[in-house]
Amino acid sequence: MANEIMSADYNVSSNAFGSNTQIHQGDTTVIHNYSSNASRKAHFMLPFPPNENIVCRPEIVAKVDKLLARSKGGHYCGAALWGLGGSGKTQIALDYAYRRSHEDPACDIFWVHADNKTSFTRDYQRIARHLDLDYKVNGEELFVTVCHRIRSLQRWLLILDNADDLALFGIGVGGQIKSLFEYIPHGPGGTVLWTSRDEQIVSLVGSLRGVQISHMRIEEAESLLAMTKRDDIGADEIQEAKLLLQELQWLPLAISQAGSYMRRTSTPIKKYLSKLLEGKSRWDMLKQSQHDRHRRPNVSNSVLETWNISISHIRKESDITYKVLHTIAYLDTEKIPLSFILAASNDNKLEQETPSHSEEEVLKMIIPRLKDFSFISERKEENCDEPSFDMHKLVQYAIRYQLKTDDFTLETYFATAALRVVTSLFPKEITIETMRLCDKYATHAIRVSCWADLSENVTTTSSFLTDLTKYFVYCGAKRKGEYMAKRAFDLLNNNTGETHPLNMIGVLHNVIYMNINQERWEEAERMTLGTVAGLEQVFGENNIFAIATSGILVSIYRYQGRYKEAEELQIKLLHYRQKHYGWEEKWTIDAMAELASIYKDQKRYDEAKKLKIKTLALYSEVLGERHPKTFQAMGSLAETYILAGNSKEAEELDLKLLSLGQEFPWEEYPRGLDFETLVITFSALRLTSKTRSIQKRILSLLQKSLGDRNRFTICAMASLAVSYLYEEDSELRSKGVELSLKAVALMREGDRHSQKKVCQPVQALQTAGNAVT
Repeated sequence: MANEIMSADYNVSSNAFGSNTQIHQGDTTVIHNYSSNASRKAHFMLPFPPNENIVCRPEIVAKVDKLLARSKGGHYCGAALWGLGGSGKTQIALDYAYRRSHEDPACDIFWVHADNKTSFTRDYQRIARHLDLDYKVNGEELFVTVCHRIRSLQRWLLILDNADDLALFGIGVGGQIKSLFEYIPHGPGGTVLWTSRDEQIVSLVGSLRGVQISHMRIEEAESLLAMTKRDDIGADEIQEAKLLLQELQWLPLAISQAGSYMRRTSTPIKKYLSKLLEGKSRWDMLKQSQHDRHRRPNVSNSVLETWNISISHIRKESDITYKVLHTIAYLDTEKIPLSFILAASNDNKLEQETPSHSEEEVLKMIIPRLKDFSFISERKEENCDEPSFDMHKLVQYAIRYQLKTDDFTLETYFATAALRVVTSLFPKEITIETMRLCDKYATHAIRVSCWADLSENVTTTSSFLTDLTKYFVYCGAKRKGEYMAKRAFDLLNNNTGETHPLNMIGVLHNVIYMNINQERWEEAERMTLGTVAGLEQVFGENNIFAIATSGILVSIYRYQGRYKEAEELQIKLLHYRQKHYGWEEKWTIDAMAELASIYKDQKRYDEAKKLKIKTLALYSEVLGERHPKTFQAMGSLAETYILAGNSKEAEELDLKLLSLGQEFPWEEYPRGLDFETLVITFSALRLTSKTRSIQKRILSLLQKSLGDRNRFTICAMASLAVSYLYEEDSELRSKGVELSLKAVALMREGDRHSQKKVCQPVQALQTAGNAVT
């Protein structure tokens, strides 16, 4: 029976089943295999011509070739390319198809657009027509017929492009719908190559058979830019080109669009980069959609629209994941803490009945899907207290662009949602203990402050901006602090009907301090006196708010050398605090320390010593000997002893300071100490190896936390330089000279206020330098 069916007179090689098809007839199985017909021309169905401008990405090509190599030996192989839209997946698959055809002319090659069932069906119909099958049948019959026919071929390649809706292929639907995966051929000599934006595609081929297509390498990106603009990158353009590619995140689609635009409009790289960096024109540049014959005509190749497909899939799957994505689009792109994502998932301003999500749910449901689509990536950092993530910069631009152009209401909703997230987590008090959190959240706080005007809760938002002001002042970033103070003031000033007088006080204080930092004394004094008068009018004379505000005048007078006025006002403040709070209240002790400093400024050392001794005793009793305030008080007293010429008392305090200095947890207080006082004190005390060890630790911590240009760092650098300059060893003195030159140069780079602040340690440095020379 079998011999009759296999006879040459019974030629079925062109029927609907073809070679290698198994037909079961009772207990007899017949395998059709007419591979001897080697002279036939291979089927070749690709939708795009070869891309002559493709830039080779050797690392990716090697991975793909290795994964699919066994198919050439008659085995079945499958692989999947996945990555962000615009990363070049389709072009890599197209390149593989043409290379495969060149290397193996007998290989049959087919291409299916797998983005939806309609396109999948349409391409299967085209394949059926090409293979002389009945293409007029529909549904399962069509799919089965084409699947079996391809599988019957000796060597074949099927590319399934843009399989982004993986529910069509059975992923994540739990058998609820008929999966198209059943109609994907598998058989000896066959190769199936998928492309998708969703990492979950690897579940169809095996976890080790997926290739992530991310951004290009720098040299690859440079080659693509030069190729698409049809002009080599000149030597004078190299730096701008690198900056441009970084701004475009080395994404092939974005680079191709930029190069095509520059070629068509004769725009230099520098000018294109300048436009791209401007907020408004950035969107104009990125929304450009240049024609590309290697992309489907009905699919947008605009950078700002290419991710709409992925975002649509996310919204279909999970409304909360969609909301988190759009909320974090208004944060900074780097180091987004897990706590922010968790807070965004639980921000239910519009949907009060929506249940909250636990950290476990966020980690298992929301974050994995955003990573699957390459919208975010987890940072690999050691010794961090919580995971953090980076968001793709261009995706963030695209999301904000779509919201702004499609629905201003939604733009406002998500922008203010991001503002609420950061406002709720940013520390309300700027203290030593909260500085690490402030540092971690600062870039996001700056970003969301841009949308403060959209906030419905003016009081909460102005308080947040006030906290930001305090943080920046604390860090020495005065210009940023001044900007935030003005934002808070303008916000309250424009919403006077919703503003409580006490909210305005804090904001006014910040604006006043900004004027002080810029040495705008007259403006600062005018605003302070006006604020005090307003508070007395609202709350009566000698109220706590007016008294507290009057304290600002003391600083204004001290900075100007108006010591008599400063002293009179500070005595009044001290008596008020002692009367209402007692001597053991921190506010009272602080007032006493301030008065002692005014005495010291006037060289009234006996009065200064008396108050500083009392201040130190009270700090030790109330806060403890190891508290930063106590340590500062000790350093301040030691400095006063030295200035007054009390060498014996200074010697005793010297030993205590050194002992405590060795044990003090400096790393816990990188910005919470009055380092200006401490470094001057240590430089003036008896020089020992312990002294220098402490000075080095202080300098190292300040450089790490505040940077070289901060006035505290310059003070520490100057005092350490002094200790080296007095050494007899020439090598140590050379270190001192090197440090001294750096300290003086940094001081001169600073503003006038900073120069005034560091003049004492620098004077000590100059004195030491004169003594040495």
